[in-house]
Amino acid sequence: MPRRRDEPLTITLDVVVAELEYHGCERMAAYVRDLGNGVANANRRRQWAEDDLAKALERLHVHEPPQKPRTDHRNGKPTEMSDG
Repeated sequence: MPRRRDEPLTITLDVVVAELEYHGCERMAAYVRDLGNGVANANRRRQWAEDDLAKALERLHVHEPPQKPRTDHRNGKPTEMSDG
């Protein structure tokens, strides 16, 4: 029985996507393509979230500046709440 196409030596996601598209399964091909790009997509979404957070913090700090750290040191003496 003759083969209709030569088989590839290595099967990659691109080969699977091409085969799915050849058979008219565009949605499944898009799904497999997304699986292949999963790590890059996740990193991109994380970067977008970090950028959004930085912008939100900038807007927040315009109206509510961050509190300065307390500097009421007791010159090495223990605080009232300590046992020392």
